[in-house]
Amino acid sequence: MKRSTIRFLLSHACVIVSLMIVVFFCIDRVNTSMEFMTSEISKWVILLLAVLSFANAFMTISGLRRALKKQLLREAALEETALAETEGADGGASENGESREVIHEDDILKNAVFSRIKADTGHGDSASKNDSSKPD
Repeated sequence: MKRSTIRFLLSHACVIVSLMIVVFFCIDRVNTSMEFMTSEISKWVILLLAVLSFANAFMTISGLRRALKKQLLREAALEETALAETEGADGGASENGESREVIHEDDILKNAVFSRIKADTGHGDSASKNDSSKPD
């Protein structure tokens, strides 16, 4: 079964079970003698909602990570292509005359993720900004 189908089913199951709990809660407020929220079946429905929600969140997070990894690899490949084109025009050597080494895919991902985290959190140049603002 495809991951998109599983995520589709999990999302709809979460909606259905959560609506069941809302209905149980409303009926329990109107007619307390029914004891919907304290019955044994309601506890199982709440457990089912928790498990479905966890599975749905796990599938969503893994899908987002997979998409981010694809995007970072695509960007790194474009940078490598652009760099190779500029090196081809320069004769294939770097500024100091050494040939460029091949970078492993995991290293590209780590560097891209860390640079994106630094950019998102604003920690990229925080040390130099803090030092310049201090009076001597």
